[in-house]
Amino acid sequence: MIKATATKVLAGGKTMGREGDIELVSIEYHGDVALVRLNRGKTNAINLGLTQKLRETLKEVQKTSKSLILCSSNDKFFSIGWDIPELYYLDREGFAEFYRAFTGLQVDLYTLPMPTIAAVTGHAVAGGCILALCCDYRYIADGKKLMGLNEVKLGVPIPYPVDCILRSIVGTRLARTITDFGEFYLPEESLKMGIVDCVTQLEEVVPLCEEKATVLGALPEKARVAIKRDRTEPVERQILQHLEEKEKIFLECWFSREARIMLEEQMKKF
Repeated sequence: MIKATATKVLAGGKTMGREGDIELVSIEYHGDVALVRLNRGKTNAINLGLTQKLRETLKEVQKTSKSLILCSSNDKFFSIGWDIPELYYLDREGFAEFYRAFTGLQVDLYTLPMPTIAAVTGHAVAGGCILALCCDYRYIADGKKLMGLNEVKLGVPIPYPVDCILRSIVGTRLARTITDFGEFYLPEESLKMGIVDCVTQLEEVVPLCEEKATVLGALPEKARVAIKRDRTEPVERQILQHLEEKEKIFLECWFSREARIMLEEQMKKF
């Protein structure tokens, strides 16, 4: 498994986390807004290293900024989701370590006590869609940019945290359709379903996110933190109450023969 080592670059921005010579996550500060960019290759495939560095980055941003934009360093992929070719070969202990870290990341991002916006300039599918859903708002570029949760087509359930989060965003009925069928949706479809809040031209996504993040971050801090906490606390409580049992179910599915076959087919797309 590829390991990541921590680093910080202070000139013109702060970077945390490297994989070889590649910076996994970079931070650009635009006033009180932190732009957190995923930078793990073209697809931003999620592994343990990227997950850990994102969690560290969230802690760092809380000390320096009033709002956060999560985006990609390229316009093709926000994130393709989990790095299946890497995760597939982990033993049960190794995969459980990743899964718990990714679960922690979902909760950390969802409950972060500041406004968060996902600037989706490329495909955000599976784990990439999960990261976007954990943000307060989602802006997506028009065109052929896909979002969706296709876990069922890989033989595994939706990770429990985002299952709860999705239901709170779009309601149980639409969440049922999204998770049961595992389809990917174009921007206008995502907007109609309530998965995203805005569809705009590619070059406008990040600027519009910055504008909204600036406005939200300037609101009275104690009030906006309390409002967000009231919204996220019941969902977080539900997640934590059932997390251990849901993890066992996910791991059983992940290592099942049926899922192994589906994951092997999926790896051919990487």
